Order: sequence, then structure tokens, then C-alpha cells
Amino acid sequence: SATRNIRSCDIPIHTVSFYWQHKSIHKVITIEEAKIILEKSKDNPTFEYAWAHRDEKLDMIQKELEHLNHIPNNHRIVEINQTRTQPFVDLWTRSNNGKSNKKVATYNATLPVILFGEPPQKTNILTDYHREMVKFKEVAHTLINTRKSWYAVPEK
Repeated sequence: SATRNIRSCDIPIHTVSFYWQHKSIHKVITIEEAKIILEKSKDNPTFEYAWAHRDEKLDMIQKELEHLNHIPNNHRIVEINQTRTQPFVDLWTRSNNGKSNKKVATYNATLPVILFGEPPQKTNILTDYHREMVKFKEVAHTLINTRKSWYAVPEK
């Protein structure tokens, strides 16, 4: 959004740590919801795959609907999407006699961060992001629908 709120803190900040964050978003979807989503995609003019014929699109969606019937009873559908890697900042405070820091806040740092008042005693700067150095977690569940990133995940 175009609004950027100013956040304030009454306690002095001891440490400011910038870092890159990459995580996945998990959304649980019921089988009924999945069926509705797939049915609605039949009329979606901007279909995710660029098939030339509507019949091919409808056949693909029908196969996706059939796949839902093969999900074991003790599993649920989870949509797992990877977020874009973004810079974040953690603000830490420390009591006068303390030896350990206490986290005050975590913020997205895609915009400049300005701190007023006493400068922090320690700043961990943001370093270059090297994707090849990042260890991405493999999704250890059965893929149900590639187009929707739906996985069959055992119930806990």
C-alpha cells in the first residue's frame, strides 16, 4: 500500500540485525473447497496453462478433479507456496546489567529503516544475497496438483 506507518519504541535499541528471509506459506484447503476452486477455473479466461483449445483445458481440470478422489482419508490438502526472498530487520534491546538481548520487533526492510535517538551499540548489516548458498527445504509430501501447488499432507 502507499501508506507507511511510523513505529515507535520507548526503550533503547541495543542491536539491529538485517537479514534475508525466505519462507513458505501453507494454506489448508478442504476437498470441497478444492473442488469449487477447480470448477471455477473452468470459466477462468486466464488459465494457468496456455492451451489453444478449451476442450484440452476442461480435460485437464477434470483429471485434477479425479485426483482429489485418490487422497487418503487421513490426509488433507495443503497449498504450499514459496515467498519471494526479502530483507528483514530485527530490533533487540538489552537491560543495563543484562548479557542477553530481547527481541523487540521484526519488520520487513524493503524500505529504508530510520532509527531516531541513541544509535544502537551493534548493527549487523545486510549482506549480498546469494541464492546458491540458500538451503531450500524440499517438500516431503505427495504432490496432488502442480498447477495449484497442492500437496497431500498427513493429519497430525
